[in-house]
This record gives sequence, structure tokens and C-alpha cells, in this order.
Amino acid sequence: MVSRRLFLSRTLIAVPAAGIFVLGCRTARGDACANGIATAPNIEGPYYRPDAPYRSDLVDPGVVGAPLVLSGSVMSLDCKTPLAGAVLDVWQANGEGHYDNDGSLHLPDGAMRLRGKLRCDAKGAFAARSVLPGRYLNGSRYRPSHIHVKVSAPGHQSLTTQLYFPDDPYNAGDPFIHPSLIMGMSKIKGEAAARYDFVLTPTRG
Repeated sequence: MVSRRLFLSRTLIAVPAAGIFVLGCRTARGDACANGIATAPNIEGPYYRPDAPYRSDLVDPGVVGAPLVLSGSVMSLDCKTPLAGAVLDVWQANGEGHYDNDGSLHLPDGAMRLRGKLRCDAKGAFAARSVLPGRYLNGSRYRPSHIHVKVSAPGHQSLTTQLYFPDDPYNAGDPFIHPSLIMGMSKIKGEAAARYDFVLTPTRG
């Protein structure tokens, strides 16, 4: 297993049963979409696992962390075309900064925690229940809290990126963070709610 240190040195707000309701909130980028500007890519990291299940609740029994609802949308570069059926492959650390495959949690073989695929609705919207991810050491300092996402949609370039939280004390000086990847935050019934709107670039030809 590649260690975090070695790898990094190299390189709703509710989800009701009847469907997804997304409460709009202002993103850290201001508008939902900046016309002609695609979402910035970011490193994949060492802990991606393929074949995560499709599910909108990523929190299995025993998962450590404060509740979080993640929501948003996926749009094309013109900022007018929602990408219905776009797929988000999401993975993250738990509230203590541990991934399910970093060797720290002693899970059964094949167990997946805090991983899942989300399919956008007809308006390109998505929502999922998760937890606030913890930080972990990258060399002598902590990486800021973040969520990994791969986004794909027919006729568009696939995206691998990370989403970050505003006001994290470790945002400053992190070698990988991009300001445009900081999510908008609010609280719903006292629980954290994060929103981000992805913009994908159409394929050419």
C-alpha cells in the first residue's frame, strides 16, 4: 500500500425516499457557474477504489464523523445545459482522517466505507449524506479536510478533483488546493451542508 506521505510527496440538504430535494445555497465561487470556465482538476490521491456502489447515503453503521449533506449540480461549459444522468464517484476519509483502505480500520476484505456513486437527476442535481472528513498528516503538516470526486457524463471530458471546506486552517499553504474548489457551506437543522456545482468540458469532434 502506498503511504499518504510517499504519494503526496510525489506528486438536501435532504434525501427523501421519493427523490432528491436540493436546497440552493450560494457557492464559494459566487455564481452556480462561470461561463466558459470548467471545474479545476485535482490529484486523485492513493486511496481510490473502483466499483463503489450506487447510493445516496455513504454512512454505514460505525462510521465516525459529524453529519454532512453534500449537494450540487453538474452542468456543461455553457452554464445553461444541466447534465442529466451524470455520475459522481465520491470517496473520503472518516471524521478521524482514515480511509477504509489505509490499513487503520481493520475492516473485512472488500468492505467499502464512505464511498459511493451518485447519478444526477433530470436537472443535473445530486445530493448525498456523508460525514465531515477529518484531516491527516502530509509530512510535517496536515492536509485540509477534503472530499474526492470523479465526475463523468456522455459527450464530456471526465474530471477527477477534490472539494475543500471554507475556513479550514490548513487551506493556506496546502500544495494541492485550488480556491475554486472550496465549497459553499450552510447549516440545516444544526447540521453541516455543503454545496458545489461542477462544470464539465464537452469533448471535441
